[in-house]
Amino acid sequence: MKGNKRIADIYLSEFSRMFEHFWPRYLRTLNKGKKKGFDKPLDEEFKWFYEYYDKNLYGAKRKQMFSKMKGARKG
Repeated sequence: MKGNKRIADIYLSEFSRMFEHFWPRYLRTLNKGKKKGFDKPLDEEFKWFYEYYDKNLYGAKRKQMFSKMKGARKG
């Protein structure tokens, strides 16, 4: 892998995909038994997407990191 940027990119992408997949499951185990019903109720005010554009939150920072990578392409 050393010196091969393509393989490093593949490993990083796969690690990121797996992390994003398992992180909510891990968080759910921490809160097990504390709450009944849904962890996050339905948003009837249609504000669910605001957190994706808040520059101080993880999701927006992560998107910025990947979009500003050298060689990143739009699309």
